[in-house]
Amino acid sequence: MPENVPDRPAPGPPKTGEPRRRRRQDKSEQPIQFLPRGNPPAAVCWFCAVVGLIPPLGALTGGVAFVAGLIGRKRSLADPDRKGYSHSTAGGVLGLLEMLTQSLGLYLIR
Repeated sequence: MPENVPDRPAPGPPKTGEPRRRRRQDKSEQPIQFLPRGNPPAAVCWFCAVVGLIPPLGALTGGVAFVAGLIGRKRSLADPDRKGYSHSTAGGVLGLLEMLTQSLGLYLIR
């Protein structure tokens, strides 16, 4: 390291002796939510899609997941503060696939 380069001060606010305070909007230490809050159709969609992975139940809950996914997506797009867009999309697609494949499987078994 060259000797003629002066030391640079540490980045950030100057040291005043007081502890640093968190910003009010800081959510870094809050636990992660598995289901979206404020968008019940998105939560229903995701739950029905996951339960539908059980083979005979997918033919029944897949349709519910698909319809709830459409409603949840519409609600999350209408209000930017409402979460659950990705849960609604993934659950709706998974529910539709479950409904189609498991209904076809039940038809072929008969």
